[in-house]
Amino acid sequence: MTEEEKAKDLLKRFTEKIADPAEANTVEKWYASSDHKPHRIDEDRKETIRMEMLGALKNAMAEKQHPKIIHLNPLLKIAGIAAAILISANFAINWWWASHQPATVENLYFISTSARETKRITLSDGSEIKLFPSSTISYRKKFSTTNRSIELTEGEAFFNIAHEPKRPFMVNTLDHITTKVLGTSFSIQSYKARRILEVKVATGKVSVGNAQQEFAVMVRGQQLSYDKEKQRAEVAYNRSPLAIKLNFHNVTLQEAVRELQYAYSITINLENEEIAKLKCTADFTTKQEAAEILEIICALHHLRLTHSANYQTFKINTMKR
Repeated sequence: MTEEEKAKDLLKRFTEKIADPAEANTVEKWYASSDHKPHRIDEDRKETIRMEMLGALKNAMAEKQHPKIIHLNPLLKIAGIAAAILISANFAINWWWASHQPATVENLYFISTSARETKRITLSDGSEIKLFPSSTISYRKKFSTTNRSIELTEGEAFFNIAHEPKRPFMVNTLDHITTKVLGTSFSIQSYKARRILEVKVATGKVSVGNAQQEFAVMVRGQQLSYDKEKQRAEVAYNRSPLAIKLNFHNVTLQEAVRELQYAYSITINLENEEIAKLKCTADFTTKQEAAEILEIICALHHLRLTHSANYQTFKINTMKR
């Protein structure tokens, strides 16, 4: 097999999501070098880009021991992975640009998984993403000062988002559906080949909608199913709710309370500053109810817990003598 044939085969394997992790990582690095806004390219230039991409691939594949990121010319950087997909489908470049307007590709990271691969990604704000098999996300190296936005272009991912009240976190899909949060954990399943898009909330509060309307604001244990053909959303309680760990290691009671409030969408009031400064070390999971966790914490410090009738508001007091 010639070097050109090897390059074509690598690109084909990547676009069909059957490339192994090392192969996918090589292509992702090429794409990560993109730092320009997209422009329209005519058919003649597309062919030139294809030949340049193949040439760059052939050179990179010759460096088996220490592959490096290829610094492409500006127009080739713009094309990025779209130029690679052109080998398998000529219309893919136009599709890529259309689906990402008006976003730029400046400092964009592009991460995908193969059919048997799972990846864990930590973002610059401390948020964590678990990317499931046959999935793709893209995001900028640095978020803006007003929001944190990423693209889930294919597949399924679980998000554990760092709380920042002044910078909401938004996940956009190719179906023009946006999931918006401040700090919580949830999963999104959005495959192009499937009619239904799903959003499941593990902790906190999540808003889901499109440019025209907000479909729903969901809390822990709820899920939204969006029918792409009928353009209709339905909300229900998840029979198998997602669960995450809540690890409190030598944190103040004030810090533990803050995390519990975000996780369960509840209000917890502390009687005084002395209680707020108490230390807490314990491991829980959101499979447990908030009241159960608070009762355990209060028992450790001999505190008294009271709550509202609907268990949405709690108060922690010192024991009466």
